[in-house]
Amino acid sequence: MEVAENFARDQGCIGKWYPSQNRIVLQAADDVHADDVVLQTFWHEATHAALDILGYGEWSENEVFVEQFGQVIYQILKTKR
Repeated sequence: MEVAENFARDQGCIGKWYPSQNRIVLQAADDVHADDVVLQTFWHEATHAALDILGYGEWSENEVFVEQFGQVIYQILKTKR
């Protein structure tokens, strides 16, 4: 995983999974991009990565599923005790 200072400005998104490189790049948290938003984005991109690596590319292309699944993981980890 890589964190980049100007990723959102340069790429037009907060994070991206690059399957050919097995790499996730995220925008660094800053005044515009809160820590929670960047962390939620990480779990969204990690969901893409897991689905692609496990051979479920059709699910990885389903942005609604990926977003919902990533949010569930984020909420579980945020509220764990």
